[in-house]
Amino acid sequence: DLLGLWGDFEDTGKSTESDLISRKKTLPILYALEHNPSFKKRWMQPDTITALEAAEISSDLKQDGTYEYTFELVRTLTDKALHSLEKTRISNEGINALLELAKKLTRRNH
Repeated sequence: DLLGLWGDFEDTGKSTESDLISRKKTLPILYALEHNPSFKKRWMQPDTITALEAAEISSDLKQDGTYEYTFELVRTLTDKALHSLEKTRISNEGINALLELAKKLTRRNH
């Protein structure tokens, strides 16, 4: 969800405006609906969100704490998942691949 709004197209292959334009209710959107009255007011309007407006909204959400909240939750949940995998003390190609993937994803530029 974080990469859906603030990721790099080169990395994700997905436009960062598409979640807003399609009004996809991702974690950052739900957080902003609860914590940002001006975003909620705009979101509830029936007219289409344009690509230009989506870029502005994304920037605003990054500045109002939505990005920080989402990033910290990603980090916390990833750390818990990694800790759980490591606690199994099982070492095989599948688990090692999951560990490396999770570590790589949390090091990405957002």
